[in-house]
Amino acid sequence: MPARCSVLAVLSGLALARGAVPSSASLAVDFESHLATQDLTWEWTNTSSQRPSLWWDSGFVGNGLLGAYLFEPDPHDHWRIELSRMDVYDDRYSGKNHTGNFVYDTPRLPIGYLRVGLGSGMASASMRISLFRGELTANVSLRSGCSASLTLLANAAFDQHDVMAMSTVWDTAACGPANPLAVQLVAEVAESTWAPRNPDYVPNPPAQVSRVAPPSPAPEQAALVVSVQPHLRGTAHCTALLTVPSAGREDAFVAISPVVSSPREAQFQASTAAARASGAGMAAIRAANAAWWAAFWPRGAFVTTDATWVSSFWAAQWYKFASASRQGRGVMMDLQGPWFVPGTPWPDVHLDMNVQMQHYAPLSANRLDLFQPFLDTFAAAQRAGRLSLNAPAAWHSSAFAVAAAPTAASGLQLIETCYWDHGPNCTTSPPSITGNLLWVAHLAERHFAVSLNRTSAESVLFPLLSAALNFYRFFQLPGPTQPDGRTHLPTTFSPEFPYRGPDTNYDLQLYRWGLLRILQLADAGVGRPSPEERSQWEARLADLAPYPVGPDGLMIAEGVPLNVSHRHFSHLMAVWPLRTMNFSDADGDFALATRSVDHWAGMKGALTGFCRPAMSQMSAQFGRRAAAITNITFLLSDWIKPNTFYSEGANGPCTETPYAAAYALQAAMLSSWNGTQRVFAGVDDGLLPGAAFYGLRGEGAFLVSARRVSNKTRFVAVLSEAGSGLVVEADMPEPWAAQSNATTPVTLERLHPVGPAMLPRYRVHGLPAWSSVVLLPVGRPRVGGGCRHRPRSGMSRRFQLLGDEARRRRPGHPRRVRQRVPAGAGPTVPDGAAAGPGW
Repeated sequence: MPARCSVLAVLSGLALARGAVPSSASLAVDFESHLATQDLTWEWTNTSSQRPSLWWDSGFVGNGLLGAYLFEPDPHDHWRIELSRMDVYDDRYSGKNHTGNFVYDTPRLPIGYLRVGLGSGMASASMRISLFRGELTANVSLRSGCSASLTLLANAAFDQHDVMAMSTVWDTAACGPANPLAVQLVAEVAESTWAPRNPDYVPNPPAQVSRVAPPSPAPEQAALVVSVQPHLRGTAHCTALLTVPSAGREDAFVAISPVVSSPREAQFQASTAAARASGAGMAAIRAANAAWWAAFWPRGAFVTTDATWVSSFWAAQWYKFASASRQGRGVMMDLQGPWFVPGTPWPDVHLDMNVQMQHYAPLSANRLDLFQPFLDTFAAAQRAGRLSLNAPAAWHSSAFAVAAAPTAASGLQLIETCYWDHGPNCTTSPPSITGNLLWVAHLAERHFAVSLNRTSAESVLFPLLSAALNFYRFFQLPGPTQPDGRTHLPTTFSPEFPYRGPDTNYDLQLYRWGLLRILQLADAGVGRPSPEERSQWEARLADLAPYPVGPDGLMIAEGVPLNVSHRHFSHLMAVWPLRTMNFSDADGDFALATRSVDHWAGMKGALTGFCRPAMSQMSAQFGRRAAAITNITFLLSDWIKPNTFYSEGANGPCTETPYAAAYALQAAMLSSWNGTQRVFAGVDDGLLPGAAFYGLRGEGAFLVSARRVSNKTRFVAVLSEAGSGLVVEADMPEPWAAQSNATTPVTLERLHPVGPAMLPRYRVHGLPAWSSVVLLPVGRPRVGGGCRHRPRSGMSRRFQLLGDEARRRRPGHPRRVRQRVPAGAGPTVPDGAAAGPGW
């Protein structure tokens, strides 16, 4: 076998399809064996200084609504399985939230947990998440000599049985007939415990835990315990634990009801779901769950690199994302996903960065089904008029739709709270943060850009974008009223920055993008706005004030320079993700963009992990490939937790940052914007060798695959779903040839290189819908055909809890974990430093 096959690393078979004229890419991966090398694993003993003792050390499962994670808290005499359901929020207020703090007005509520006893005490234990099967297995040896194994899953086939299931198996000869890992359902106080409360705050009633008779079709030997949690409004939710013992084995089924009309109805729903699952049996539940996961993995894009710890992290994010977001659920993940952390400061939805950064990744990974809950959530809120409740009531009489997102945080209904940065009467209005709904609309627009799904554009994107734009009509300062004749914006906040001012770049950049894009959509026949509405958009765009700029680049707002470290990139939206600046102009926008980003990244004090994915993508746009990759590896080595979660503060889960890192890795492989597919634009071969990808989704509804060998792109294969115009940029030796399965001629036109890298750039003519083309250097009609080998092993060690990480302390981040970067993975950066040339 040729030695160069090793560049494929774990990708056992990305090559051109065999045949006289290779016209498409093929992927031959044994996902079961490949993912076995990516599994997250743990090993520890009763004398280990490091154990999975926190949520960020835990093993976890989920099915897009229900979730659980297993860890071993102090004093290490039991395991705790924290249970969660994403849509269980406090409903004490209907409509407008109470004036006070969002974390106790309408917070996400804890569900309770399973306490798993460890009998005579633990001697040693291990744990593994099987990515391929979607289940967690924990093994334990007790001091008495007894050994037992526990398997936990959240049934991905939720349309059959929407439960979590657990099976415990033990050796009766060594352990005796009783379950050595006896399980107990424990209720938690249904409150947000983080923030102080108003003096008139009334707690929810305590949960009632009781043993009740299992309903049919539960087996005769089954036992059922329910925890019914009443709410102040008379509503309730319920958790049911149904156990089925047998010789050397005990199966358990956990069902959690939504918040329903009464305690009785909540108990009925949870008990019935658990009983039905027990009637089907553990074998059937496990098989259905495993079948869903086995079908899931081949459906999306595939990314790999010889930096195997990066590949392992990427695979774990798609296990995690599919555990947290599923089509048909109608529930968008909040900051925690289906893994509630008691005491979190963030029991809610944040719309000034977190929700948006969570949801870019599935778009380019060709996981549009996982993005659907985002669209469903905002479409439902818009149709129900809840987004309009965020705007002042006097604005609701407009002939055009008016809607706004909360200034920062909200409950699941996406209605403004009165906690921070709100305008008069608890509204989204100046001087609060006003641009968030436009950023939400940007994700809906990206969905349309990569899918060309006109139905979604008509039903979700256009109504959302037009409503968000018309919101600005009520507080913009029209040109005729201003000395310079330009339309300005009054004082608003830029997310995360302490000082405010007029013409905030966050607002201006989003507003300009929104006006440009809605006119482009109208030109494409999407939305069909009235002549009056279109005329207003055109006039506003023509008159809109320029971005405030100072000696160091883009400012926060007019008269407000970036003079303190700022962990958010809110003043740089035009650089990324909006990309409305012209980076091909070295003396204009490009110089301004690089100066602005360098100034921001150079002020290191407040920078945390979540800004790194944005830095990575900005770096790739500037042709700084080393910085693009190092920002990702620095995030993974210094900020990402052992189980690939991320925290802001000691106990503040923020799911968006790992997903954004996965997206940044995908964008390094394929960056698709302004009509061009930029292949490996952010890949530095010294830091990310052997890069290859299959089926990443780009603008224009293209599925792109490519492979990199010896510091050059070996081929680019593109499947067109819509027959739209195709332009490809790649550092592939010229001239290029095109080989296609289209029935009509497909030709190439060499374009003038643009941008900082000045890479070869070609337009493909004549590629119809559902046809493929392969671009490759002339004289290389075959590439990699037949290269097959076994996946490497041991990749998951990079994200193990034990063996290769040492606890260390950082200010504000107690018990942080420093994770070892394998040799050859690229340089790390000192604490507080930014990554990349000049940074």
